[in-house]
Amino acid sequence: KPPKKKEKKEKEPEAPTLAKLIGAGALTPPNKSTDKKAPGFGALKKSFPPTLPDGTSYERKTPDPDHVETIVPPEEHGLYERWLEIDDNKNRKKDQAHWHGDGKAILYMHYGKIWASPKKNKWSWLVKQGTKWWTLADGAQRMVRHKDLWWWKTEFGWFPLAEGKPRAADFAPDWKRKGLLTKGWTLKFSKDLRRAAVTTPGRGTVIVDAVSGQFVGRVAEKARIAP
Repeated sequence: KPPKKKEKKEKEPEAPTLAKLIGAGALTPPNKSTDKKAPGFGALKKSFPPTLPDGTSYERKTPDPDHVETIVPPEEHGLYERWLEIDDNKNRKKDQAHWHGDGKAILYMHYGKIWASPKKNKWSWLVKQGTKWWTLADGAQRMVRHKDLWWWKTEFGWFPLAEGKPRAADFAPDWKRKGLLTKGWTLKFSKDLRRAAVTTPGRGTVIVDAVSGQFVGRVAEKARIAP
């Protein structure tokens, strides 16, 4: 009799991991103490220049969140260090407002720790507090710059600003009803903000579509692997 062939054992399917479900480079929100460091913007109302450098007018109303989303803090521009050098060379006073830019698309007003962007003739204040940049959206909604994104504070914590809204924040009440937002819960977003991972102590991690709110997967607490 010919020898019996050894039957191949089927590989057990690999347990899902957070790294596989949400991808590399996951984004964590600002820490809980961030909102306590928010600067005030009220006094800046007296600091509007009469016109832009070319003499054109601009809208002083605080812009909508979808416009704020397009604003970049001056520090993220390659010209930022040069702008500061120019300030030092000219020995300007801290309270003396002046303009910076590239002569085309980029333009900022600057004095002291206060900057402003009149992009598309809509005025956005930018204030650096510690290591964080802050701005203001319509409705007196303070936004903080974190991980190269603007983040919006809600009653459930910080959510990234995307398409003019705090991404996935609408689903947080449902997470709470399902018992996911217990003490010590944490939140992560995929780099493209398409998925959100809610980790609940003792219950593992639930991954949802951050746009639709649909369930994507679950990772058991012991199997959880952070990206």
